[in-house]
Amino acid sequence: MKKIINRKNAAAVACAAMMICAAGAVPDSVLSVSMPVQAAEAVEQTSLPQVTGLTSKTPDISSIRLSWNAVSGADGYSIGMRSKGQYPEIADVTDTTYLVTGLPAATRENFKVRAYKIVNGQKVYGDYSVNYNSATNPRPISGLKAQTGNASVSLSWKKVGCSNYRVFMLKNGKWKQIAQTDTNSYTVIRT
Repeated sequence: MKKIINRKNAAAVACAAMMICAAGAVPDSVLSVSMPVQAAEAVEQTSLPQVTGLTSKTPDISSIRLSWNAVSGADGYSIGMRSKGQYPEIADVTDTTYLVTGLPAATRENFKVRAYKIVNGQKVYGDYSVNYNSATNPRPISGLKAQTGNASVSLSWKKVGCSNYRVFMLKNGKWKQIAQTDTNSYTVIRT
């Protein structure tokens, strides 16, 4: 069998290979067994779990701050952002947080993060986190106008490129949401 992970078995195979070499005959089966032993041990020592706990905050209209749980034994993390169905790397960090900047306002982006360990000068990666999507904040509303009627107030404002708007009203000194609309106008009926 080719999968030998036990170190004692690996040493025995290496000794057997040396004895056969000394005798002048090296069957292919011995060489094919001794090579996967080293590879299996390297993978066992460097395998990293999948990144978990990916979350985000949107501090402004053009950035998203990502954060995730630390992976034990990781030397760093690779962040990928979806583009044309792929996740090309946009950053390589050693911390468990990263600020993605320069994004358009009110847009949704998708991310994945994976941990890596440096082995013999090469990065050995763990599995990507699950796909995580987040959106930047829309631009502030501008051009708000109000037209009063006998029993209503009609509000209108400039579009800012988002799918819906929430309307708030000051009641007893606190702002409370009274409506949500997918247009840039709303009529408040006085009660």
